[in-house]
Amino acid sequence: MTQIAYLDEFGHVGPYVSRDDLRHKDSPVFGLAGFIMPADEVRGFGTWFFQRKCELLDFEIRRSGEHPAVWEKKGSSAVGEPSLSDTSGC
Repeated sequence: MTQIAYLDEFGHVGPYVSRDDLRHKDSPVFGLAGFIMPADEVRGFGTWFFQRKCELLDFEIRRSGEHPAVWEKKGSSAVGEPSLSDTSGC
């Protein structure tokens, strides 16, 4: 059976001087996460994921002016934002 891996990386480059530095105390970090699924389930999952993205992030996608298929929400922009409450479709 053929398997497909969805992988995504995340990271922060710093800048780092020391833990005591007032401006440059963020340590560099890198991570990789993902999951594997059977190839014959990829299309259905992709469709489901795109529909949820359009429902949950409609306001931001419309505001960006980009097509929903290419718009991406970076994880760093999600931290500290209010909960996603506008669930009108794309």
